Amino acid sequence: MVSDVAILRSSSREAHFLAVSNLDKLFSNAIEPWEFSLNPHKNNQDLKERRVLYAPLEYEGQIIPVKITVKEYANQVR
Repeated sequence: MVSDVAILRSSSREAHFLAVSNLDKLFSNAIEPWEFSLNPHKNNQDLKERRVLYAPLEYEGQIIPVKITVKEYANQVR
């Protein structure tokens, strides 16, 4: 969530950290618009499923979409 790659992909560093600090609320308001297969070009080792969720976040008087990637691992004991 706070890796350099994730922060650099965000439109705003401040909005990114606001989203991270409010992840529990964003997660409860998120939708999963579609299902898709695991990307064969990414490291899928031990992954059961990868879900992409979207949630609205108010930032500086605007609503911006927040993308949340959730990884479900095949081995539940971690």
